[in-house]
Amino acid sequence: MINLKKSFSWFLAMTISGVITAQKAHVETVSIALKTYSKSTEKVDIRIHNLKEAKKYIDEAAENPSTSNDPKMWLMRARTYLAMQIDTLGEGRKSSLPHPDAIEIAVISMVNCHKSDQSKKFSRSSEAYTAFVNIAINARFIADVAYNKKEYERSIKYYKLTRELIPYDDESLLKRQNITDDALLFSIATTEKYAGKFADAKRDYNELINRSYNDPWIYLDLCDIYLNEDKDTSEAIKIVDKGRIMFEEDPFLRKQQIYLYSVTGRSQELIDILDKNIELDPYNGNNYYLRGILYGEMDNVEMAEKDYLKAVEYNDQLLAAYEDLGKLYFNKGAKIADEANKLGFSETEKFNTMNEEVIVYFNKAIPNFERIYELSTEPKDKNQAAQVLLSMYLKTEQMDKYKALKAELQ
Repeated sequence: MINLKKSFSWFLAMTISGVITAQKAHVETVSIALKTYSKSTEKVDIRIHNLKEAKKYIDEAAENPSTSNDPKMWLMRARTYLAMQIDTLGEGRKSSLPHPDAIEIAVISMVNCHKSDQSKKFSRSSEAYTAFVNIAINARFIADVAYNKKEYERSIKYYKLTRELIPYDDESLLKRQNITDDALLFSIATTEKYAGKFADAKRDYNELINRSYNDPWIYLDLCDIYLNEDKDTSEAIKIVDKGRIMFEEDPFLRKQQIYLYSVTGRSQELIDILDKNIELDPYNGNNYYLRGILYGEMDNVEMAEKDYLKAVEYNDQLLAAYEDLGKLYFNKGAKIADEANKLGFSETEKFNTMNEEVIVYFNKAIPNFERIYELSTEPKDKNQAAQVLLSMYLKTEQMDKYKALKAELQ
């Protein structure tokens, strides 16, 4: 007598086994199809056919429970959708198999490959590492392009997708491509700010500050949100003060700090802070320079001049201090020159006296602009300093210097 129950169980087992075998065969078919597709010597129509076959079979394998947790399947799916994204065999050198979410699917597949691969056989293979890097590069590229097009939601989405790959960068392959978690979080925060998602941006900027991320713009952008969106000047000042501690010489943070303290009527408060900083560190040129700017804002030119001189004495690379000190002397001289030019022909003696004052101030200004010309790395800044020097050389009758600089510029 035939045992029907046992026969059915055997049949079911064989059927399931057949399904599993079939799905694993699909994965192998995809692997072979991708190899054929990758051969540049193969005919275009054959390559396109193999890419389509790879997509067809990998999609079936991904949907089937028997292979849905197979690391090799996820690797093949990641590679297939990456190939679809970067393919150029279609018309106009575009993808022959376009898919709007190809890289998103590739990222998810690569993450699943790592999660399911306990033995690390497939996720750490050379094929996986190559696909891993290229998927990340493409995801970030899509995010960058979307940002430039002001498609901020799409940009945020793809920066976040790229970030999902970071935990699996065990060989620092992404880091070598300047794809890091901090840099991606900075891009996300910046995009959130422009997208008007200010709460999210504040959260992410503060996270970067907690991580001591090395970019002064996190403080400037966060300050801007507190100042212009939250109307919270007090919090904006706290953020800029933090930024100034981290990036003491950053000119934008310095200007923002001075602006905030000035508009809130707290210039003297900042001067008092700088007084204490100078007591503790009397040879820090930056503190003198910042205090000099504040004195200048308060029209205390004499104190501003003293602090600028101290600033360049203790930091002979502080280009901004040379610039402000040079401008202070140049503007004084130029103002007197304008007044002198308004005098009548009968006031020759007064004109000559005023002209001598102009020369004194220009002679004080010249060494500072010479230093600016020497230190400047930007052609525009260097040229501006040169033009100011030429005018002052003429006014002070330093013709040898005038001719030498003129010749150097030609």
